[in-house]
Amino acid sequence: MSDPIRVRDLFDLPEQIRKGDFVHRLSEGVLAPVETARTYVVTPAIAGAFDRALKLVGSALREGRSQASYIHGSFGSGKSHFMALLSLLLDGHEAAWRIPELHPLRAAHAWGGDRKLLQLRFHMVGQPSLEVAIFEEYVRHVREHHATAPDWCGSRSSAPLPTGPSRPLWIRSRCFAGSRPASRPRASTP
Repeated sequence: MSDPIRVRDLFDLPEQIRKGDFVHRLSEGVLAPVETARTYVVTPAIAGAFDRALKLVGSALREGRSQASYIHGSFGSGKSHFMALLSLLLDGHEAAWRIPELHPLRAAHAWGGDRKLLQLRFHMVGQPSLEVAIFEEYVRHVREHHATAPDWCGSRSSAPLPTGPSRPLWIRSRCFAGSRPASRPRASTP
């Protein structure tokens, strides 16, 4: 008689599991597209969420105007994994589009991968504001992908951005000071 098969013999289970072990990090997910797509489970509700997200981006591209949206959920609910796969769909990565549950979306969003999109991938943890997070990720992206292009505030500098509580004010005053329309003088009353 042979030894009985135990459940632990059928699976490769770690000795210890920590809270962050199953967290999918957006920045890592886009660097491993095949693994990101392979490990994503697309339910009908999730397929609908991808359809809505792709429609939002598509309308922004057609209309030439910015659209805003956010994703929320508890820790470990799949927000970053969703965003990583959405990013791959927007890039037209075949591994993402090979997921059978997403095939119906391909025809409806055929522009995916054909349009040049600047995707800034970052987390808000530790950021003083959304404005600063976007700006800093933009600067990082320009420095990494366009070595000779001007980056922050229209100049080319390798100097680090200021840190601490004054950082948002510094960015606004140095980089966006002239970008707002000037206010009109008020008419004086006699």
